[in-house]
Amino acid sequence: MTTTTTSTRLDATDRDERKRKRAAIIKFSLAGAAVLGIGAAATSAGWTDDAWFSASASSVDPDEAIDLRGAYVPSGEPGDGAFLTADDEPGTGGDFVTIPADVFANLTAGDSITVPVWIKNFGTSDLVIAEPTLTTGGALFAEGGATAVLGTAPTALAAGSDAVSVPVTIALPDTAPESFGGQSGDVVIGFQGSIANRT
Repeated sequence: MTTTTTSTRLDATDRDERKRKRAAIIKFSLAGAAVLGIGAAATSAGWTDDAWFSASASSVDPDEAIDLRGAYVPSGEPGDGAFLTADDEPGTGGDFVTIPADVFANLTAGDSITVPVWIKNFGTSDLVIAEPTLTTGGALFAEGGATAVLGTAPTALAAGSDAVSVPVTIALPDTAPESFGGQSGDVVIGFQGSIANRT
């Protein structure tokens, strides 16, 4: 019995010793892995590089970028001096291009008169041209009377480009009754340019 007990004790002691050794090895291995991890992190910085970018931005000055002007001349093409800055809303000031009253004066039934109006981009930015507006007023343009029609207008005007003409036609149909004799009216045409966005 004594021999058996001693043998059992030795076996238990050996097992405890092996556990301690295994634990020590595991702990050492974990510590080694941690050390290796730190070394890898420190070393990896030498294998990377950065690229940094800097930029500045600015916006356009509308006073310089947007400068759409209009002109009317009796014949031929207008020179730059004939163009006016015409950016007031009708009725708010006198700063708009006027077609002389005698151009469309004394219409008779069946008359149709077409003249060009001119627009030009004097600004520093390319412009998108909105659909132009045309409004009429006065007894001459009442139902059955005179009509005003605007021809095809450009949808864009590049900075520094040539002037472009748009035809305006005022007509009094041959079916207009005599009640339209001696009547008058007004026509207001509006063009609007805005800066073309870059895509």
